[in-house]
Amino acid sequence: MPSTQDFENELDNIFAEAKKLGVCAVWIKSSDLHDKLNGNNELPKCCNAMDNKKEKGDIIIQSPPKGQGRNLIIQYKIPR
Repeated sequence: MPSTQDFENELDNIFAEAKKLGVCAVWIKSSDLHDKLNGNNELPKCCNAMDNKKEKGDIIIQSPPKGQGRNLIIQYKIPR
């Protein structure tokens, strides 16, 4: 089972790759990140990790009614 830290580490990997590619932002959907780490009903940890990685200038594109769920989408600015 992936931990919140595992999800945060994967986000860091995504940010590093995006920086190498020279993009200015990445959109991350919680369901995609969750499935990438083979999460088994670990969406709360995934969403917490996504929230923990938010910085000034990042934008919540879509948020589920309760704030956590498969449809959380955040645009993260690059570089971090």
